[in-house]
Amino acid sequence: CPLHPWVLGVDHADHSLHPHPNIQTAELIKTDAVFQYASVSEGFMGHFLKQTKPSDWIGFLSVYFVAVALLIVANLPTIGAATYESGDFAANSLLIQDAKSFSLWIGNYSRVGFNHPGPAILYVLAMGEMVFHDALHWVDFPFAGQLIAVAFYNALWITLTFIAFYRFTQSKALALAALSAFLLTLALLNYEFFNGIWMPN
Repeated sequence: CPLHPWVLGVDHADHSLHPHPNIQTAELIKTDAVFQYASVSEGFMGHFLKQTKPSDWIGFLSVYFVAVALLIVANLPTIGAATYESGDFAANSLLIQDAKSFSLWIGNYSRVGFNHPGPAILYVLAMGEMVFHDALHWVDFPFAGQLIAVAFYNALWITLTFIAFYRFTQSKALALAALSAFLLTLALLNYEFFNGIWMPN
């Protein structure tokens, strides 16, 4: 049924539309919620940076680069065997060509006919292709460069998990033990995470 003119805010004198007071209130509430979220996020990051000592950053970076090295070594057979893409990986590579010229604004293509929002993971893959295939020539195929980038990407999630455990336990040893248990469980339940090309699996 048609909406009542009062709901739409129709001025019968000139038939123009005016925002209803309730709509204006909702917009103010939404805007206020965005600013509150930004303030909370800024406060959390500020607190985290203040509480993090230089030795902590050394530990975090050590975890990251060790994770990168282990993921690359573990996936060397896959990286070495990578040739031409097919299926979803081929669809990704078409989008990655736009990412290499920094003109990509959409995410992975979905088989139901739309693109996921956010191209961040595709830019990560594009950097891997540009650095390890185009610039350094460490690999023979662009797809192999993308797979190396996946190691850097997944190592970041592993490091963030370690940081979360460390903030909870305040002990690097306990955080490392918890991370090891988590990764062992992940390897048993969903080992594809370690070379998965989809954001975070």
